[in-house]
Amino acid sequence: MKSISINLFSIDELSQEAQEQAFEKYRHFNVKDGSWYEGEYEDFTAICKTIGVIIDNDGIFFSGFWSQGDGSTFKSTIDEVKFIKGINSEAWKEYAPTLELNFKECPCDKQVIRLIEKGLIECSCITETPNRGYWLETWTDYHFIPSRETELPNIDYELEKLDKWLRECLNRLNNYLYKSLEKQYEFETSDESLKEAFAANEYLFTADGKMANNLLNLAI
Repeated sequence: MKSISINLFSIDELSQEAQEQAFEKYRHFNVKDGSWYEGEYEDFTAICKTIGVIIDNDGIFFSGFWSQGDGSTFKSTIDEVKFIKGINSEAWKEYAPTLELNFKECPCDKQVIRLIEKGLIECSCITETPNRGYWLETWTDYHFIPSRETELPNIDYELEKLDKWLRECLNRLNNYLYKSLEKQYEFETSDESLKEAFAANEYLFTADGKMANNLLNLAI
């Protein structure tokens, strides 16, 4: 029979060099499953809801973070009236008071917006996820209810401006989503966050920075 004695160390007890080796070896320890981005999904869904963008259940997807083709996308239904009003009033600050999204003001003629509010122009707007890639597919449709009020000159041109603005705003939202996920990923894979996780879970390491809790299980 042979006996082996091995000294095991907490992350704080390791030398600086061994700590660095541990961080590099287990860089993705905190992002092995999807729990790290669940909070970002919840925040994004709540922010969107304040401005009339309702995210479908399980409707957010992304790929990241430093490869060609990385990005994010989401499925949603948009209430255009609430969207316009919410952006003008920065309604998302009810949920995230310090968040700056820097949307441009809606350029559509206010008379046309009033027709939408009154239901004389019916609007339908959704976002879809593409079959390939990570970007937004935005679909809009406008239907006029005949009346003297809808006989405005250049109404089609004004709706084109509204449509372009809407797409720009939704793409800005999608860009915010991706940047927030990237920021959280960078935090979760940072030395500081890894050290905190190793300490909180009382993980042990060999002198050269290799995780060794499995050795304790063998001993038991």
